[in-house]
Amino acid sequence: MLAIGRSQHTSAGKTTISVRSVQYANRPSKVTGKKNSAALRRMYLLAGLSFVLLAFLGAILPVLPTTPFLILANSCFMRSSPKWQKWLMRLPVWGQILKDWETHRAVKPGTKRLAILMLAIALIVTVLSSRLSPIALILFLAVVLVGVTVIWRLPVMRGNHKSVCI
Repeated sequence: MLAIGRSQHTSAGKTTISVRSVQYANRPSKVTGKKNSAALRRMYLLAGLSFVLLAFLGAILPVLPTTPFLILANSCFMRSSPKWQKWLMRLPVWGQILKDWETHRAVKPGTKRLAILMLAIALIVTVLSSRLSPIALILFLAVVLVGVTVIWRLPVMRGNHKSVCI
């Protein structure tokens, strides 16, 4: 669809019409969000599936956070496949976390407390039950610290569902 400007009359009696720009109704602009190509959508889908796998591993492994990977997977699926995004949002536990994030851009306080508690328990159990070398212990503590920092920085939903970063 062409966007036509105003017509102008010149002193010679001729009428000119200026064309401002060419815009297609069904194509979003580059500023508001360009449609992704098929190759880019496949890359987002692959990344989203990878993040779901990491989130699943994070639910099992003690030092890997789950929620940030779910948020990343949801973001990738929004850009690649509505079918996969709906599947992710329908998951019993994780779906509610993602709905909270999508609606309020925050997590529930209990979710945040549970995640940090699980990291603390994993840290204590691992340190007490294994014989880690000093270097391995430092690396493990660094990974736990990164996980706690990521979780701590997530905004929290309050009573009126406004997000507050603590």
